[in-house]
Amino acid sequence: MKLTGARILMECLREQKVDTIFGYPGGTILNVYDALYDCKEITHILTSHEQGAAHAADGYARSTGKVGVCFATSGPGATNLTTGIATAYMDSSSVVFISCNVPQNLIGRDAFQEVDITGITMPITKSTYLVRDVTKLADTVREAFALARSGRPGPVVIDITRDVTSAECDYEPLPLEQHAASGHLASLIRRAYTSSLKMPEADLDDVEKLVEMIAESKKPMLICGGGVVRSRAHEEFRQFVRRIDAPVAITVMGGGGVSGRDVMTTGMIGMHGSVASNMACDNCDLLIAVGCRFSDRVALKPETFAHQAKIVHIDIDRAEINKNVQTDHHIIGDAKQVLNLLLERLPQYEHKEWKDFVLSFPRETEYGESESVLTPKQVLSAIARKCPQDSIVATDVGQHQMWAIQHLHFDYPGQLLTVDIRRQRHMADAVENIQHRAFIIKFDFKQCAVARGHCCVNTFVIAQQQFCARFWRFRGANMRKNAFVVEHPFNQHFNLAAAGFTPKQARRDHAGIIKNQKIAGVELIK
Repeated sequence: MKLTGARILMECLREQKVDTIFGYPGGTILNVYDALYDCKEITHILTSHEQGAAHAADGYARSTGKVGVCFATSGPGATNLTTGIATAYMDSSSVVFISCNVPQNLIGRDAFQEVDITGITMPITKSTYLVRDVTKLADTVREAFALARSGRPGPVVIDITRDVTSAECDYEPLPLEQHAASGHLASLIRRAYTSSLKMPEADLDDVEKLVEMIAESKKPMLICGGGVVRSRAHEEFRQFVRRIDAPVAITVMGGGGVSGRDVMTTGMIGMHGSVASNMACDNCDLLIAVGCRFSDRVALKPETFAHQAKIVHIDIDRAEINKNVQTDHHIIGDAKQVLNLLLERLPQYEHKEWKDFVLSFPRETEYGESESVLTPKQVLSAIARKCPQDSIVATDVGQHQMWAIQHLHFDYPGQLLTVDIRRQRHMADAVENIQHRAFIIKFDFKQCAVARGHCCVNTFVIAQQQFCARFWRFRGANMRKNAFVVEHPFNQHFNLAAAGFTPKQARRDHAGIIKNQKIAGVELIK
């Protein structure tokens, strides 16, 4: 059947089973939005800025495991996506960014709102495409989605010239299962010996060697990284932990890869890690890191990191091997696949003495508690008790981010979305728009972009005292759900909890003090 480029794009998104798109319209992409208007099974979330759309699509991808989709127009609309694209690239999040450029005859002529977005984003994407021929549009979209989700996930940019969206050509529907065997995508897979479109197969000799290393180890330790979350290998990882009977530390990106409530979990590792995690790292004789990039927050001094241990790195991306920490052995492959191969070969082990030693140390940051101050753990424990256990949490970056990860325990992949101050509201909104409970942890009002009248999720702000009176300047009448404030002075001890405000008055209504992890007076969360 003969369709316009805009309609072909919508049909290709249907093939990919896309149900949600985040975007902000503009002149060159209007034909696509006209076609989207007639596509009732796809929900479009309008953001107030293209950067917000980019981060929302990223949050959607992280929380659901699906490919996120984002729309933007040419010029400044496309360049506003770059921070969101870079974030998705650094954190291996599968998002397809679709923009429209000026007509083909104006490309390279410095036309109004023309920009080379494919060139700009090339270093921060898995691939970029400039579509100038309507007959190649369907193949390009299918290839982009396959590339975004396969191997180590990441962002892909498709830039379509405006004339392509209005041009017509024949379109043949193709089920998703047949994409890898058809068109340009099939030829790419066939002729590539190694490709981002191919899932690397783990070397069985490497797997067998690790099985031998585990058999020889008396003090094994595991690190759960972001690769476990991206691969949705949490169940296999849980079985692996039990099978080798080893304590497991968690990176920030690995939150939810193993339950924070698991008795084998030692908490975060590294600069902001627990005593238990760092003592285990210093004393283990075998360290197995799954999907972990050994960032400078985990391995502060790479040359002395786990100095008594043989280090094994399991990762889907060969470029990560020996990049930050020199390893004794590695396995290249998808976390889920490698863990299944190991589980098939490993007997049950028991390391009671070693495990008791590690778990004798604190697994969370400990604070001196008194009735005159609140500790981060008390505040976050109160929030956790009031929120459903499967709530999705978004934080921006800072001390409160570390507190949230240390004291809120995540049970499944995608439950933690950790972002910077400009991203978190859009990520949490993305989750809320797929009918899942979410809340945000923020630091103070001077950065409080989240509370400007657009927030649609529960917001908890840990605020410095002098900024509390400014809240109502930011808080709009159309905030659809509650925001709650917990004050702290500069010494980082909390001294009160404020749970309600009168919008016509710049004053605080004290809600009571949390004492011994109990809420006195009015409840913190109404």
